Amino acid sequence: KTPLEQLASIGNEGPRTLRIDVYDANQINDIETALRQADLGASIIKDDSGLRLNFPEMTQKNRKEAMEKAQSKQEEAKISLRKQREKTRNKIESAEDDGNISEDQMHRQKEKLEEKMQDAKDRLDQLITDKRESLEM
Repeated sequence: KTPLEQLASIGNEGPRTLRIDVYDANQINDIETALRQADLGASIIKDDSGLRLNFPEMTQKNRKEAMEKAQSKQEEAKISLRKQREKTRNKIESAEDDGNISEDQMHRQKEKLEEKMQDAKDRLDQLITDKRESLEM
């Protein structure tokens, strides 16, 4: 997996059109496949030197779908965070059980973990709030 910015230059051709000029023409099909899998809601047109993404006019229906998609991604991120928190809590507890850290250190690390989790949750909530505001324009 390579970031698109390393495979192509990206520019706009208009208010709702992105142009992707691929450096290596052999990778156009792979990039097209990845963009289709990303389900960006754009129509993708392929030519000899790259791709053109045409985004539809934002209607109320599109805004609602975009918001639902953003909320779904937010929920996936929260689930991932909870799983990671559980793994980290287990590591902290096993370190205390093994005698590598004291009970006080364990509690401090758990508190620090909870603070970081709350910060991450707050950032996710702010992202969804920002998305909601941008879609209401």
